[in-house]
Amino acid sequence: MNLRKPRKTTFRKDARVYMPKKTSVTKPIRTSKPNIFNKIKQASHSNNRGKRRTPISIPKFSIYFFLGCLLLVVGYFAVMFINNLRNKETNQELTYVTGLEHIPAYPNSVFIFQASTNQDSVKNFLSNGNSAYRLPNNTHIDDAFEFYIEQLPTLGWQFVQMVAMEAPDKEYGQYWAKDNVGLRIYSKYSDIWYETITTTEAQNGLSERVKQQNDMELLLTDDESQDLLPDFPWVLQVPKEYIIAYKSSSYDSTLQQLSLTKIGTDEKLNLVPIDKAGTRALDYALNDYVTSLNVSSEDRWGVINTYVISTNLGAGLRGTISTNSEDREVAVISDSYNNIVYVLDSNLMHNPFFDFILENIKPQDTKKF
Repeated sequence: MNLRKPRKTTFRKDARVYMPKKTSVTKPIRTSKPNIFNKIKQASHSNNRGKRRTPISIPKFSIYFFLGCLLLVVGYFAVMFINNLRNKETNQELTYVTGLEHIPAYPNSVFIFQASTNQDSVKNFLSNGNSAYRLPNNTHIDDAFEFYIEQLPTLGWQFVQMVAMEAPDKEYGQYWAKDNVGLRIYSKYSDIWYETITTTEAQNGLSERVKQQNDMELLLTDDESQDLLPDFPWVLQVPKEYIIAYKSSSYDSTLQQLSLTKIGTDEKLNLVPIDKAGTRALDYALNDYVTSLNVSSEDRWGVINTYVISTNLGAGLRGTISTNSEDREVAVISDSYNNIVYVLDSNLMHNPFFDFILENIKPQDTKKF
């Protein structure tokens, strides 16, 4: 049995074996992409290297022109905004002044005596051609004057004149006329007041009324005046031609009432305490005064009419009391010094001294100011 020896394999040194290359699974390192802006920036730096940067110069005329245009634009929109506000106010439904037909009330103003329209004094106040409104907050009387300059001519009213507060011979206010009727619009205590007058009075600015007041004041400028007692709750200068008398009040024996009698005439005025201030309406105080007159008088006194007035003391009443044979003019006012309501009574109707007292009398506590 022949056993063959395994053949010995020999390898050539230059023999090579081909092995396929494996695909690499390792991710390549990410390189930044070229950025065109970086290139531009680098180019710019390289070009400007060693050179000084020149600042941009803007002509002053261009700056002024731009600012001027900006101001014009802002002004235009501001005017448009104000006009829109005014148009909104104008477009509001107008209401008319209580007691005065065809006179528009200032927008958002409120009738002062709204809560007491059923009282006789308020009814008479309105029937005499008067009215009063409280202006809205942050509103000046000049705003109301401007409103009526725009509104009243469209309703047929003719503007007569505007009298300044400082006018020595006329009553302050705005005056109008229409169909033989005059109208005065003015301000008291930041409120707006309306007064129906004649066209003649509108044309002369109520100068006759002012003349009567000035004539009375002339009596007090030549040291011919006298003061009330220092302990009397009112302060007033009285002409020497009047006799001053005091007596205890039937309302309160600790209080005094005042009588003023003009020498050589029948003219007489009384200032009488009658009620506690702030407790009741002033009409009740006047009724109490009339009742006290009937206790000591053979004639029967009664209240004919009353209407609301505005004085330096605040709101008051003015009116007429009467018997079958005599009429008297009365006013009801409050004294802030002792918180007492007083009735001023004149036995003459339309007495200038009566008006003078209402205009000039002051509470005792104002004497020190």
